[in-house]
Amino acid sequence: MIQPLTEKQISDKILACGIRPSFQRVKILNYLYKNRLHPTAEKVYEALSPEILTLSRTTVYNTLKLFIDNGLVQSLTIDGDEMRYDADTSHHLHFKCNCCGNVLDMLYPDTEFEYDKIISMLPAEFTVNKIQTFIWGTCSDCKKK
Repeated sequence: MIQPLTEKQISDKILACGIRPSFQRVKILNYLYKNRLHPTAEKVYEALSPEILTLSRTTVYNTLKLFIDNGLVQSLTIDGDEMRYDADTSHHLHFKCNCCGNVLDMLYPDTEFEYDKIISMLPAEFTVNKIQTFIWGTCSDCKKK
């Protein structure tokens, strides 16, 4: 689980990856850190466009791709072609609620061990770029309704 960061810390993280920390880039990464429900690019755009009048969908998509390519963000394809974004790039599980559609991080202390175990079972010439594990069900909020 990631801790909230200041805009200065976010700017420094972006800069450390060799990326110019523009106002829009800082705002997009900050939004992902603060909104842990793994938003789509469209949700990011809808949330930030009232605040950043010059923001375009193209800027959001290009920025998210840049962040993925540089390890600042991970993408999640949970159902079909629905791409979600997560600022927590550590190994962890995800739970998607079938009712509300929210995607939540699931803390499982042995995730790193389990992923390493799976990787060790692959033939030596295989290269693993990413492992994702998803759980589907009903979240506690929806269950109460």
